[in-house]
Amino acid sequence: MPVDVVMEGGETPKPATNRSVLRPARIAPVDEPTPEAQRLLDQSLSRNGHPLAIFRTLAKNPELFKQFNRLGGYLLTHGLLSEREREPVILWVGWRCGSAYEFGQHILSGIASRLTETHINQLATSDLAGWDTNDRDLVVMVDELCADNVVSDGSWRLLTRRSGEAQLIGLLLLFGYYRLVLGFLNGVGVQLDGGNPGWP
Repeated sequence: MPVDVVMEGGETPKPATNRSVLRPARIAPVDEPTPEAQRLLDQSLSRNGHPLAIFRTLAKNPELFKQFNRLGGYLLTHGLLSEREREPVILWVGWRCGSAYEFGQHILSGIASRLTETHINQLATSDLAGWDTNDRDLVVMVDELCADNVVSDGSWRLLTRRSGEAQLIGLLLLFGYYRLVLGFLNGVGVQLDGGNPGWP
């Protein structure tokens, strides 16, 4: 029987209302980057030799792009969270915030981190049957932060059983960073890259 994600007080997640809409690009990606922007693009994630659309759009503000990549790169490669902890958080934030771009990008990353297609499809239907307690705790944390910008006392107690203070700081900042990313993606209408599956 499906198990719906339920937040403290019995509230169920409120999915983004724009999930089926991929808006036209409001800011087009760069075609002819400056030398500084090109250097940053060369250091950014690419697919089939082409920098991702998010980075080619950010390249219109090279200084901010550099700082954006610095924090994002640290959270993804040098933080204290494992890939297997990070990816459900990023996917669920993407789902809750209605970003086909980021959800699709992290379907690929999630599978690489040992999430299964079943896990990902279950996230997309709020059906976490078969998920372990640790994974559920992460999803509920995201729901609470999306709803009220706070983690309930009950959820915090559960999270402290699995993570130390340094990891918890990293977890909250990971969430916050991806809220920032998703607001940017949705706000400027970054289009899907080739190979990005979007919604499942």
